[in-house]
Amino acid sequence: MTKLSGQEKIKSEEKALSFFSDEGNLLQCIPGVKSVNGKKFVIEAKLGPLRAELSGEVKEYEVKERQVSNLLQVDGPGLIVLIRTRLNIQGSDLLWEAEYSMEGSLAKALMNTISKQAEDVSKQIISCTLSKINQS
Repeated sequence: MTKLSGQEKIKSEEKALSFFSDEGNLLQCIPGVKSVNGKKFVIEAKLGPLRAELSGEVKEYEVKERQVSNLLQVDGPGLIVLIRTRLNIQGSDLLWEAEYSMEGSLAKALMNTISKQAEDVSKQIISCTLSKINQS
């Protein structure tokens, strides 16, 4: 698994906790989402030179006090991507960690490209989340 982490400023701990109490807010921040049906979603993604429609699902979503964790699984032809995110809200700080892993024949063939895109998606989700929490 590859790990990313960071620390971001938030305007309101209360607003952050309210935002994270609804897992639907996570789905709104996943880039390329075409449709959502409960915990399942469909995204359009560019995988190197290929465009593909991938299906995804929120496998886990848990909020405990000031900690939020979730697990997303995205499936496509020859590809399974797992992205686990952990957030810790501490006053005006949001500490985050994301881990992702890939399996399948396409993942092996496009490892560097998919790895970079998984990293970009993780960062875009964090950025979107911050903008929604910090809007006035």
